[in-house]
Amino acid sequence: MQFLDDSLLPETQEKLVITVAPYGPEWEPADFPEDIPVTMEAQAQKALDCYNAGATVLHIHVRELDGTGSKRLSKFNELLAMLREVVPDMILQVGGSISFAPEGDGAEAKWLSDEARHMLADLKPAPDQVTIAVNTTQMNIMDLFQSLEMGHKTCSLTLSNKGQSCKMYFQDGQVNHAVFGNGEIKGDDAVYKTMGWTDGSFAIDFTQSSQEQTTTKSTQGLLMEGLRLLDESNRGAEENVLDS
Repeated sequence: MQFLDDSLLPETQEKLVITVAPYGPEWEPADFPEDIPVTMEAQAQKALDCYNAGATVLHIHVRELDGTGSKRLSKFNELLAMLREVVPDMILQVGGSISFAPEGDGAEAKWLSDEARHMLADLKPAPDQVTIAVNTTQMNIMDLFQSLEMGHKTCSLTLSNKGQSCKMYFQDGQVNHAVFGNGEIKGDDAVYKTMGWTDGSFAIDFTQSSQEQTTTKSTQGLLMEGLRLLDESNRGAEENVLDS
């Protein structure tokens, strides 16, 4: 690679989006006491420092005062509210691989299962993005769809697996539009293409929605038909193996 004179100056470079994760959940504050913020004020200041340095997306985790990672919904809400004031132009991205612990009497009723409970958490103010790496030991596609439906969520959901992707839009928990790949498949068939995926990743953006209607069934209807088609495909594959 060759660079011309002044090619690395900011004003001559192409625009890019920088994502930062300054809260370092895999580290203890004692490991890097000068870099890992613990208090809400310190975390907000770290976000502002990153923004001033050119970052656009802020990946968020929250710590308790003892430095451990927090699973309290109230702590996430507190930090999100503070960040909206301190860095209003940043895209706030929550690391959804955490699961929220119930708080208060009777809170267990809010959580359907360990796999789904973080999807049912009602973050206020809502983050701009939620990112989660999933496989069959964490959350399958049926769990994910049911969580969005039961939460009456309006958002976009992007599923990715081995170089393929499908973007779906939910309105009040119902899939109203889906696009597979570059748009070669849309609607119900786009959703069905993902039913056989057993691993991959997904991203949820609560700021996105679509008024386009390409699906013809409810979320539950899409799941049931997709599973029926998948079952038929698996049976056909088994019969082919037996015949050979």
